[in-house]
Amino acid sequence: MKKMLSIALCLFILSVFARNAESKIAFSSNRDGDYEIYIMNNDGTGLTKLTNNATDDIWPVFSPNGSKITFTSNGNGNYEVYVMNSDGTNQTRLTSDSAEDWASDWYDNQIAFTSNRSGTYEVYTMNSDGSNQERLTFNWPFEDADPSCYENKIAFTSNISGGLPPDEASYNIRLLTILDDEHQEERNLTNTGDNGYPRFSPDGTKIAFSSNAHGGSSEIYTMNSSYGDGKTRLTYLNACSQRAHWSPDGFQIAFESDSSGNSEIYVMNSNGSNMVNLTNNSAEDITPAWYENVSPDVPVNISPADGVSGTSLTPTLQASSFLDQNIGNTHQASQWQIRTETGTYSSPLWNSGIDTTNKTAITVPSGNLDYNNIYYWHVRYQDNNDSWSEWSNETSFTTEAEPDPSPYCGDGTCNGTETCSSCPGDCGTCPSPICGNGVCDAGETCSSCPGDCGSCGDGGDDSGSSGGGGKSGCFIATACYGTPMAYEVRVLSRFRDECLLTNPVGKIFVNTYYKISPPIADFIRQHPLLKNTTRKFLKPLIWMAKENQK
Repeated sequence: MKKMLSIALCLFILSVFARNAESKIAFSSNRDGDYEIYIMNNDGTGLTKLTNNATDDIWPVFSPNGSKITFTSNGNGNYEVYVMNSDGTNQTRLTSDSAEDWASDWYDNQIAFTSNRSGTYEVYTMNSDGSNQERLTFNWPFEDADPSCYENKIAFTSNISGGLPPDEASYNIRLLTILDDEHQEERNLTNTGDNGYPRFSPDGTKIAFSSNAHGGSSEIYTMNSSYGDGKTRLTYLNACSQRAHWSPDGFQIAFESDSSGNSEIYVMNSNGSNMVNLTNNSAEDITPAWYENVSPDVPVNISPADGVSGTSLTPTLQASSFLDQNIGNTHQASQWQIRTETGTYSSPLWNSGIDTTNKTAITVPSGNLDYNNIYYWHVRYQDNNDSWSEWSNETSFTTEAEPDPSPYCGDGTCNGTETCSSCPGDCGTCPSPICGNGVCDAGETCSSCPGDCGSCGDGGDDSGSSGGGGKSGCFIATACYGTPMAYEVRVLSRFRDECLLTNPVGKIFVNTYYKISPPIADFIRQHPLLKNTTRKFLKPLIWMAKENQK
């Protein structure tokens, strides 16, 4: 049983300290002579110095998205509030007056800070660029300091106490609730001993603070944030332990303590267990602040729907909107991948790479997908701190079937719209005109070859479009094939002359055709689609005529 508990405890510790490589703790240290701002991993490794000057820089606080750090510096003779990027660059002064201004916390895009510009310390707010500085507490001659913010609530340290003068009153944790633009209310959450440095838990339900209510040095406590009930002592170091700061997931608390003889940064679980000294050196290490860039939420594949068929070869992949637990984080990039088998994507069929444009939808370029294949795809999102989400759960789609090819000249088949004249490669070479072959070929007339084209008689023409016997040409066939010299027209003309005009019934048919066909031919000539349709009807007649001429 003890062995199982030990294993469980080790796994818990490992999960806490290896939870996220983006988990950072900023703090102040005088290890180089004066106080500067440092940053380290949540296990104490990766120490980096962010400020480097001849003044004291203390009390760092991360912005909600971790991209900025406010701190307090006396570089201009008195303490003022500054802001810098979380890598230490672009250090900018936000307050500028003769009073003492101390940075304390962020909420949304504003900064809560402490200032004695009114004569005593009060709580103020300002925009993140230093503009719109406003006073929130009005408790002169008492002091209000160290604000911590959660939504419309601000917890702070105050020595308002039962009518006692300020120099006799103890310090307590006080809660200010902003009701609307004109109304707010305040109440004490502690009433015993000296209490200070409150800090809301990430979900706003708890407040960590320091207190000597038990007697002796200050220790770290937690309590419920609404009314101050449920107070729980977490440390028993018999030393000054203060300035607690929650981990972003609420599982741990960082704080400073001089239990080793000088102030160090410690981390413990939120119930006070597993306390670890992270800094462990002879300098003074104070005012820890914790930030963890939680990876974006895993996106969800939306379209094409999972298992859908008939998808085009250039589908648009669409995924869910970007979501991130870190306030202020934005969608920086996405990466899309497609493969032909479910499972690993070590060698995907198509990879978008890091795409900063097509973040929630992307169209697959042509040339990557084939007809009638199953494909699998997934996507991941990156935030503005370069942290990637996990890959989405893959889904699949099947591409459309390959369509039948449209007929074209050169496909090896003599299609309905092709002739030996328009496409000899498919339909064969048109026979050369020979006078005497029994067919009135192109270039022959009733004058040059009456044996093939018939005698030139009254009403006949010498164009090769007459069928012989002085009759008019094959109007409908000529309209379909575009010229009376077309091979098909000449085959029908010969059939008319050698078959139909040799018997009474055939002559009646030919005479009736000549009466009704001209307007029909004109109509067909004006409508190209009808030409193709009529050719299909004429093909069997042309075949019969050719068979008759053998």
